[in-house]
Amino acid sequence: MTRKHRTKSGRQKQAYQNDILFMRAYLITLGLLFVCLAGLLVWLFMTATGRTDISAVYMTWAVFLVFLLLGAALCGVGLFGSNKAVDWWADTLGGTDIEILAVVVLAVPVYLLLKRFENRKLRK
Repeated sequence: MTRKHRTKSGRQKQAYQNDILFMRAYLITLGLLFVCLAGLLVWLFMTATGRTDISAVYMTWAVFLVFLLLGAALCGVGLFGSNKAVDWWADTLGGTDIEILAVVVLAVPVYLLLKRFENRKLRK
């Protein structure tokens, strides 16, 4: 199926850029939350249980690596990904409204920081 490309007005382009920028902030925030959660899980497991058998340690580090790699991937896509990749990842990771709202509230400072850098980039 072919899609006809219509020219976008200036307002539509600006709205699209703001949406993509907020999606980037959302992905970066979600990635940082996963990285922090990975560290918290390892710290809690190691301090609370005191288990030293090798299978428990391997399982802890496996969970840590999964969360760490997912968080790093989200931060990488948010910072360096194309607009299409950012849009796909944000749509894929979008859950219910309550889950998204919690991350969106945390993503506002990241959005404002990215917006400031984007404005500097556009001025040059």
